[in-house]
Amino acid sequence: MINVVTTDGLSLDGMMQAPGRADEERRRGGMRRKTLVPLLLSALGLLAGSPVLGQDPTPHAAQLEAMKKLDLWVGEWKGAGWASFGGGPRVEFNLVERVERKVGGTVLFVEGRGTTKAGKEVAHDGIALVYFDDKAQRYQWHGHDLPWGTIDAEVKLVDGGFEWALSPHVGDGGATVRFTIRFDENRWREVGEISADGKSWNTFMEMTLERQKVSRGTR
Repeated sequence: MINVVTTDGLSLDGMMQAPGRADEERRRGGMRRKTLVPLLLSALGLLAGSPVLGQDPTPHAAQLEAMKKLDLWVGEWKGAGWASFGGGPRVEFNLVERVERKVGGTVLFVEGRGTTKAGKEVAHDGIALVYFDDKAQRYQWHGHDLPWGTIDAEVKLVDGGFEWALSPHVGDGGATVRFTIRFDENRWREVGEISADGKSWNTFMEMTLERQKVSRGTR
């Protein structure tokens, strides 16, 4: 025997056996609907007034103003450089970098890839997010790359650009490693240095990139 179920959740068999019980269940169901409808309408009203629906979120003015200081860094870059680790021979490489505005202009997305000139092996492969933390009132670098791995560092503005540092870097015996990036409308120059005492610095990496002219159809 097939026991048909109504839209109120009652079986026809149960209704036939207990008509009084069926009426009571319908009454309770109606009361529940009367209670839920106002709650649902209220919730929809709250959602309609939130930034999630019907409005475009506005970036924080302080973040936008701070990021303007890095405007010249945005673009596509190509060039070459050299690196020497642990007193070893210099390794020359070619490098391509791209810097883009993201999240309404409050974040810069940086992506780079480099290969050695000799063996075409990967010399650099990484991404980073650079942004201004308006609560801490400082710039921040959050990156993932080879060979450094995950990087979280404070960015400090300097004349013509900025610098960020790893301190201490365990792989180099507790030494401090810093990178200084300077750029203008045409050129990006970066220097990597290492120091055991934070006073005397030795250069282990240099690179110079040229801004690439990108046609409108490629973006």
